[in-house]
Amino acid sequence: MEKLNTLQVISQEWLADQFGKIEKQIKYLEAKEKEEFELLTREEAAKFLKINLSTLHAWQKKGTVRAYYIENRVYYLREELMALPKAILIK
Repeated sequence: MEKLNTLQVISQEWLADQFGKIEKQIKYLEAKEKEEFELLTREEAAKFLKINLSTLHAWQKKGTVRAYYIENRVYYLREELMALPKAILIK
């Protein structure tokens, strides 16, 4: 039986498929990284948490959520909002 070179065994279709999978994984990780550090406005944060603005403000004053001030505007990190204990979010 003749020995085959490893490169001869691997088809171009298989390589293209593997590179396609790697490319999808990279895009997924890039999107996830961007999402984790996404800043939300007060309105976006309230909508994301399904609460009204007065509740968000009260939680901010109590220290339940952390606000970030950039040029006189208030923002919240999506990652931090996602990490809130479910007990707080259940009404």
